[in-house]
Amino acid sequence: MQHSEQLAELVSTYRGQDRDLRDLDGHPLLAEGMRSIEKYLQVSGDARDALLENVERLSETVREAQAMLDVLKRSREARELSRERFTSKARQALDTPPMPE
Repeated sequence: MQHSEQLAELVSTYRGQDRDLRDLDGHPLLAEGMRSIEKYLQVSGDARDALLENVERLSETVREAQAMLDVLKRSREARELSRERFTSKARQALDTPPMPE
């Protein structure tokens, strides 16, 4: 039988005998249950803290990636503008007759 079932049976027995549940204070099953709850709270708290740290690191990584993406976009736009200017100047130069020597 699992711990929780044993504890439920113990409480049921105490109630069935019209005994005060406060008499269970210090009972090994109850003490074990409390230790289990405390361990769960500690482990889940640690897991939550680790998750929050990971979320913060991920958020920082996303911010850095966004900044890099912005730089890449601006660089691409600058290259496209430069290419357009070069193409325009090249077309103008090709349409101009050669200069006399």
